[in-house]
Parts: sequence; structure tokens; C-alpha cells
Amino acid sequence: MFIDRQLDVFEQSGIFVVRFRRHHFLVDEWVIRSIGDELKEVAARPECRKVVVDFTGVEDLSSFMVGQLVMLRKRMAAKKGQVVLCGLSAEVQEFFDETILSELFDIQADEVDALASLGARQTAPLNPEA
Repeated sequence: MFIDRQLDVFEQSGIFVVRFRRHHFLVDEWVIRSIGDELKEVAARPECRKVVVDFTGVEDLSSFMVGQLVMLRKRMAAKKGQVVLCGLSAEVQEFFDETILSELFDIQADEVDALASLGARQTAPLNPEA
């Protein structure tokens, strides 16, 4: 069976980095359900205690997508884990600010800052193709 993955997931020093493969507008219900399933898989990994979700390139998202992020946060909190969001566009950041979600999530400017906030010793973004 062919599975069209929506996310790229990499691990570095115990931190799982999640990037969106090709979606700039996270509003399609099927895509978001798939993303939610993949985020659930990440959170279910026993060794997963820290997650960075990199929104670089994402220009818009639906409330359904926000729900998936809240569920990820809840799953990680249940195992005393952490979630950091980064790379939010101005529009997405504004949405998070207006809905007070920016108080619920740790939001960093970019992946380097997000990794550093979780204790990673890295000076450049993780490059999965290297």
C-alpha cells in the first residue's frame, strides 16, 4: 500500500524535528488528518520527549490543524515532553497571537532557536539530505 507522507521527521540529540513536505496552506481536511496521524506516531515513540514543529513555508492553517497541534501538545505533556513551534509566517504568528495560542505554545523564530531552546547544541539547521 502506498502511503503519501505529509511530514519529514528527523531526530537529533533526542529532539524530533518535524517539517511539512509541500503544504503551504494547511486547510485541506484529508491532509490535516494525515498530518495528525503522523504527529501521533511521533508522540507515541517511547524515546520522543522533545519535538520541534517547523512551519517554514506554511502561509495559512485551519482551526482543524490547530486542533492537531493542541493534541500533539497534550500527548507530549502526558509524558512530560515538550513541543516547540518555529518558522511561523507573519500571518500564522498573528493568528496564534489573536487566539492566545502563542501563550499555549513555545514559539521560536527558526529551527536553530527552537533546537537551542530544547537544549540542543547546534549552530545550523538540521539538513536531512547531508
